[in-house]
Amino acid sequence: MPPMPPPTQMPRQKLARAARQLRSPVLIAYVIAGLVAVASFLSTMILARASGAAAIGEYALAMSTANLVSILALLGLDRVMMREVAGDLRQGQGARARASARRMGLAVAMSTLVVALLYLAVVATGLPARWMKMDWPVLALVAVPILIWPLLKLGVAALRAAGMPLSAQMAEALPTWLMMIGNSLALLAGVALSGFQVTAMHAGFQFLTLLVALAILLPRIRRWSGGDDDSATPRLLTGGLLFTCAIAMQAGTEWLLLAKVSASLGAGEAGAFRVVVQIITIFTILATTTDSYVAPRVAGDFRVGDRAAAWRRHWRATWLLLLLGAPALLGVMLFAEPLLLLGFGPEFANGAQALVIMAGAQILLLARGPIGAMLSMSGHERMQLIFSAVALALTFGASLILIPRYGLVGAAWSYAIPVTIRSLGSVVAARILIRPQAAGPVVGQ
Repeated sequence: MPPMPPPTQMPRQKLARAARQLRSPVLIAYVIAGLVAVASFLSTMILARASGAAAIGEYALAMSTANLVSILALLGLDRVMMREVAGDLRQGQGARARASARRMGLAVAMSTLVVALLYLAVVATGLPARWMKMDWPVLALVAVPILIWPLLKLGVAALRAAGMPLSAQMAEALPTWLMMIGNSLALLAGVALSGFQVTAMHAGFQFLTLLVALAILLPRIRRWSGGDDDSATPRLLTGGLLFTCAIAMQAGTEWLLLAKVSASLGAGEAGAFRVVVQIITIFTILATTTDSYVAPRVAGDFRVGDRAAAWRRHWRATWLLLLLGAPALLGVMLFAEPLLLLGFGPEFANGAQALVIMAGAQILLLARGPIGAMLSMSGHERMQLIFSAVALALTFGASLILIPRYGLVGAAWSYAIPVTIRSLGSVVAARILIRPQAAGPVVGQ
């Protein structure tokens, strides 16, 4: 038995252990996520005070459209990047990881150009602008983030796969922080930004962030070595298509709700609903941060056949999510109307009931934990596709019936019902498909 340290050294050891915990990448990741959530909230609040609900509604629908179309251009390769490259590096196959990253980068660069041109052709018909009751120049400007966002997303995924999660998270956070600064300067200068101007500013900040991410990533990729088998790279695109469909359907639910609210109720109501979504996004950021942080690690666990370790990561992350998010969501549900009234102004207070409903659904979303990472990193992305398709169909049907009749409350239920079904279904599917006690690789891989 080793000798006990002197009593005077014990406080120093505790302090050193506490300092190491404070420097833990997990804790830093959540601190960054929290700062992003605060910056996003403040940015929207400042824009609401400076420009009003109509400008927020126009900007929100433009960026939601950019997000949806960009997912198609990304081809799902960000998720494939984390699964395949992280697994290759875990096994010391650096050359294979480098070849995969290079091919995915070229594929996304080509697809962004093609998708952006097709998008502009559709916008040029004028039909999307008339249906969504938006100005044509704003929708045309969306082509710029379509060219930028997929490459940025792929770069962030490569940083995570390379074992640089904090750099990846900083890259994801930078546009949000810059937007808060830009909106604050506009408010101080007394400038009421239009939806077009805010969208253009966001696209510029995304491009700046892409340059920063590439400057960090490219030197790291060049240093990958060991293993020269790149025979698996041709199947990467096929795997990405399943991710594309699943993620596009998930993004499509938010876009569909914003578009339907704008078309049925007007830009002002769309702005109020966007503020409600923005508050909920604070907690979504916690969930996506956890999912992104866990995904490369469980990919490595599955690659070496250690399912039990992957589930342990999942349950630890789930409890942490509930600890961080559930109390705050309950507070939002109790004080929804004062929060909207005091934080954003009287024209946003009509979203209080919608905020209560969506906050309740968000608690269920946190309670499922990073289950998406478990399914996608184990090769069961088809299940995600099924649940995403069901959720999109439910959102479409509910929005057609509930939004014209019940307004923002109907939009909230159109959000909450699919979220609840997708959350419960994905947990049940993961428990059946990925049994913790089984040995060896998962069936889907």
